[in-house]
Amino acid sequence: MIVKSQLTLGPLEEILTQVEETGTLPVDERGEPIYIDGNGHPYPLWEAIDGLIDMFDMWSTRHNKPLPLAPLRMLVGALHYSMPITAFNLEEVKKALPRLREAAMSMEHDDARDLVVQTQIKAELEEGKA
Repeated sequence: MIVKSQLTLGPLEEILTQVEETGTLPVDERGEPIYIDGNGHPYPLWEAIDGLIDMFDMWSTRHNKPLPLAPLRMLVGALHYSMPITAFNLEEVKKALPRLREAAMSMEHDDARDLVVQTQIKAELEEGKA
């Protein structure tokens, strides 16, 4: 269970730590914030966090348990529109993490796998609309 939570939220926590410690984000050659997955593939950071929000939002709906996703949505907006990330926003995301970690740890394996697949399908459908 702890491994599942770490796989889900670990990358986000690492990014928050980097911002707090260095005031920087991981960026590509153009200076755009990125997330590099375990296979070395880069993705826009806002899209990666948005996918995490989608997954938790689906979980919340399925289990009728509200989750504090607004701080993550604010962070996504700031990243997507190249706005400053404020100390307030970082603190709000950090306050939300224990509840998100609790939800991640409670996910059954099949439910977690289905949520990932559904999130991927949603992302591909949205990409097709663009």
